[in-house]
Amino acid sequence: MLPSSFLLLPKHGSTPFTGIHRKAILLLFRHFLHDPFSEISPKTQQGLQRLKPLLTLLAKKNSSALIGALGHIDVSTNLRSAILRLRAPEPLLQKAIPILLAQLPPSNEFFLWDIPTDAPPFGNIEALTYGPAGIEIKKEGSILSWHRPKMPHVLFENGPHLSLFDSNPLAQEEAHPDKDGNQISLGGKEITAWMFSLREACHLIERSLPSWFHEFPRVLQRIVPVGFEPQKHLSASYQNAIGLAYLTLHPEATKMAEAIIHETQHNKLNALFWLDPVLKNGESEWTSSPVRPDLRPLKGVLLAAHAFIPVAAFYRALLPSHPRLKSPLEHIMQQNEESLATLHQKGEPTAIGQRLLSEMQELHNALKKNLFSSSSH
Repeated sequence: MLPSSFLLLPKHGSTPFTGIHRKAILLLFRHFLHDPFSEISPKTQQGLQRLKPLLTLLAKKNSSALIGALGHIDVSTNLRSAILRLRAPEPLLQKAIPILLAQLPPSNEFFLWDIPTDAPPFGNIEALTYGPAGIEIKKEGSILSWHRPKMPHVLFENGPHLSLFDSNPLAQEEAHPDKDGNQISLGGKEITAWMFSLREACHLIERSLPSWFHEFPRVLQRIVPVGFEPQKHLSASYQNAIGLAYLTLHPEATKMAEAIIHETQHNKLNALFWLDPVLKNGESEWTSSPVRPDLRPLKGVLLAAHAFIPVAAFYRALLPSHPRLKSPLEHIMQQNEESLATLHQKGEPTAIGQRLLSEMQELHNALKKNLFSSSSH
């Protein structure tokens, strides 16, 4: 029996990520309310000044609904990017605000967002109203009622969806030496092939790591396809985009499952980073990494180990039915051993970071013991 841990393998039925993500969204909301956004146009500035009291009122009436709307991938990604000035804030705000209003339940409060914009899923709109009837949009001079469309390409009930749309402004910024951005691409494959592969991978995870899989749909909202790679999988996620993962298609279900686990783990840790640095020297201390050829900040080593330890647990669970995984499992275990040694030797963890490192080490040790005992029989 492997030990449970709050951001690795949660206890059966628990979803610790939910509490972390809620706190991160509340922090985002607070930053949004107090940010003057002095560099945006007067019209957008006026719109925000009218919007902020409405959101404050809605937070008192139905905080769960507001947090859910703020946590929508296209809202939170663009708001965080605007607040951090990762890009010019005006187009990010003009994209995020209509989507935010569209995610809210109808209210007796009335609000007009009279700024023309191109915001999915509306397209080019002249204005948008929010009130008792929900959302109405003004398009080409006509007022149209709007109903939230059913999300296409959902992997499983209440699970993430495969999307051919991406609003992340940092999508083409890539830190991995083998990748050059994240261009949306099905890699010449049919979307049905992608859906089959992703569902097959999810089935393997659900069977092998049921407690991890139970939390998974709370973490990942959207998977964006970025091509087909028959020899390796390439994936990415971003700290400003909690709930988003970029994946390449791979012919092996186990590799697809590994990528899903890997990027979901990054999303968990990225959410925690908004609340706590985990390592005080995570950005300033650079070191070699057992999983990358280039020097990495210690935070990168932490991200790798935090992702690959649950991957090792997944491979270990599959080993009886997939004996060919023994060699890649041993390789991952060795990488994790080296990563943990580096983190213990060079890291300066916060209190939360110390708990995280201890539980990572505990799970790794249990996997080592489990693997050794099975090999000796």
